[in-house]
Amino acid sequence: MPEPNGYNHFGKPRGITDLPTSFLWSKGLAVFGVSESSPFDLNFRMLNAPVRITGWFWLISIMIGGNHDPQGAVIWVFSVLVSILVHEFGHGLMARRFGHSFEVTLHGMGGVCTYDASHDSTGQRLAVLAAGPFAQLLFLVFICVVFGGWMGLTAGSNLALAQFLFGMTPDQTAAGNLFMAMREHQTAFEAYQDLFQINLLWPLLNLLPIWPLDGGQMACESLAHVNRRDGRRWGHILSLVTSGLFIIYILYQARGEPGKDYFFRVIWFGFFGYLNYQVLQSYHARYRAYGPDNDGDWR
Repeated sequence: MPEPNGYNHFGKPRGITDLPTSFLWSKGLAVFGVSESSPFDLNFRMLNAPVRITGWFWLISIMIGGNHDPQGAVIWVFSVLVSILVHEFGHGLMARRFGHSFEVTLHGMGGVCTYDASHDSTGQRLAVLAAGPFAQLLFLVFICVVFGGWMGLTAGSNLALAQFLFGMTPDQTAAGNLFMAMREHQTAFEAYQDLFQINLLWPLLNLLPIWPLDGGQMACESLAHVNRRDGRRWGHILSLVTSGLFIIYILYQARGEPGKDYFFRVIWFGFFGYLNYQVLQSYHARYRAYGPDNDGDWR
């Protein structure tokens, strides 16, 4: 998810109006080691852009990977690393297309691409925001082609795996092809499966209208373009409601079989819901402190 350097997420100079959003997001990321460097950080350059990977990134990646043996854990963390780099460099290379330099940080909540969007149009900001998820989806096509050629998987096999991930019943022939590949190419299949689910499910989740995910930032940016005064607040209300609905759905799905996966999902959506609640509270306090305004949507 991009974060314009020296500006809030939407490229506007920080001021009374925008400080709550930028401050709260920075405060939230600080918990996962984004704000300050540490001896545990890994720093390098990639495609002429600085990259920093915090210690939290490795720890949280292992924790969300489930029950892996050591080899499986390495494959999972490597898959997460490559996929998030693809995502953040999707943002960054699109920003570079508009004349910006950028830097990438990987942290416990994923990654952030920092650049200065102070003079960008709404369309340019939306293009940068959309570039991350769509870079992952293009990477998914590459994964299917490479691993399909390696393990003899067909397009139907890839579709079958997607259907498995969404809880649907796949074609039996295609499913059989998957199981055969899993038996004959165990390590390669594990890498294929990890990369496939990360680069299918995560970009789709990232497009949800929940700030500060890319979809939530796109919603706030679009609504602010429609209504300069209230658009961003509407975007945060939408984000808060969407986060709450997903938490309710996850708890419903977890009834009778609670597990670590459900716990992390609730924490994930709860964290974003809390951020949006705090932003809305800040907007409401600002309206009360700086004169009359229409805050009826949040009362």
